[in-house]
Amino acid sequence: MANKSISEATSPAVLHFRGQNLEAMVAMQMRSLDVIRRMTNLMLDSTQTITERQTEFLRSSVDQMNAAYKKNDAAADPKEIFEQQAVVYQDLYESLSDHVAEIAKVTSTCCSKMAHEAAEVINDQTDDDNQKSCCAKTDDAAPKKHTVKK
Repeated sequence: MANKSISEATSPAVLHFRGQNLEAMVAMQMRSLDVIRRMTNLMLDSTQTITERQTEFLRSSVDQMNAAYKKNDAAADPKEIFEQQAVVYQDLYESLSDHVAEIAKVTSTCCSKMAHEAAEVINDQTDDDNQKSCCAKTDDAAPKKHTVKK
């Protein structure tokens, strides 16, 4: 019996899955993990952008509201106070609509990029020859027909 080196020895995984193209299966899994990583990065980048914009929006809104009430300390006329606050609320409403539009843009850009990534993966998988043959039985592992003797 000849000594086999470790590299020449048959792997238990190969014995267990004889006839399967394990290299192609591992390559497909690696591509899938890469796509998941890229999509996760897109989602995290979008989440970070949205969080930063939310923080900026809330900070500026609080500053506007505080400024409106500080101005009112000097004013004695309720009508003047109301007019100042109405202007601040109108500015806040405009800021809110701009903010919502920016958030929608970030979200739609993220979704668009994720759809593009998914479309690339689908196109790569349908064009990939390994995709079709990774789980196909090889000729050397064809099942042997056993006949029953009567």
